[in-house]
Amino acid sequence: MRAFVLTLLGALALTLACGESPRDDYQAWRGRTRSYRGDGGAGPANPDGGTYSELADLRGRWLLNSLLFGGIEVGLRVVFEAAEGETNDPPRELVARIWLWDMPDDSAPLVTTTGSLDDKGRFQLVADPLDLPGSIINRDDPVQAVVILNARTLGAGTWCGVAEGSVQRPLTLPLEGSTFAALRDDDDEARLDLSDVPFRCPDDPEPPAPDMGVESDAGPVERPAAPDLSGVGSAYADLTGDWLFTADFDIPLQLWISLRAIPGAEGGSLDGALRSVRAAPGEPALATFTTQVEADGRFEIWLPDFTLSVGNLAIEADILLAAATTGDGFCGAAAGAIRSPAVFAQTLDGVTYRAIPWVPGESTAGAPNACPE
Repeated sequence: MRAFVLTLLGALALTLACGESPRDDYQAWRGRTRSYRGDGGAGPANPDGGTYSELADLRGRWLLNSLLFGGIEVGLRVVFEAAEGETNDPPRELVARIWLWDMPDDSAPLVTTTGSLDDKGRFQLVADPLDLPGSIINRDDPVQAVVILNARTLGAGTWCGVAEGSVQRPLTLPLEGSTFAALRDDDDEARLDLSDVPFRCPDDPEPPAPDMGVESDAGPVERPAAPDLSGVGSAYADLTGDWLFTADFDIPLQLWISLRAIPGAEGGSLDGALRSVRAAPGEPALATFTTQVEADGRFEIWLPDFTLSVGNLAIEADILLAAATTGDGFCGAAAGAIRSPAVFAQTLDGVTYRAIPWVPGESTAGAPNACPE
């Protein structure tokens, strides 16, 4: 359930920013979370991740795919050119022009910046500011961010690493721990698609698998009171099928939920599986559950003592989803909390969601995130 908690973390981080300016907030957040962070091998040797890097000629066009902290996917096109007067001896000075990956080639770049390759092919690109359309986080307002890419070169065709910085407008979201990778895309006859490019260094170790259902050190978790859905009409229906789940965080949370209904005398039960909306059909589920359904189609999904490792963070949460079955799916509200680490601790009360029929692989844009009025 990695995508679920990553997006929860991104949303919760918005409520923790309270400094005098977005940049102050970001610096304060870095101080609070210093012990949780690593550099993914883009800086000093990291025993927990890949560190290999070699000097290579990076001039040309690249397609970069990134998964920002909070579950935001951003694709960029980067073109490197040698800086004026460059002698090709390390450190090599490069000029980088950056676009969104699907912008026309003749459009003005979003930002132009510089990078300096050391004798092992390591470099840093600073995009300050990087102005992006609000559509990347399903908002109307444009997005402004300071993004720092700490990269290492795996060869003439690949560079990758970890990012830092922050989204500063229209919300505050730290980007520390975000990952990215870039592949050379110089062939005009066979341009890459964003789906061809991984989110992270291919030689980094696989993230730890999520560990669900482990009793916490504090003992059994008390189930929170379910949100009141008495004002939402509900009627039993067979919910077998695939559903697009969208919650109302500032950065919308979206999941693919597969359900199998087992009818009974008083409503029956549901077996469910949760996956990323980017998951391929047949890919193992991130989480599974079974729940009872009342005669009027109401049900609850309870995930207590949920523990997930994300990079160097160990995240613990208790999540309750109360649901009402509507004519075109189901909807409701959440309860529970993120418990650990303390810097991200936050109640989930007040978060609403809605699930509508969905064909995996289709667009998720414009999906509703609350019960119909």
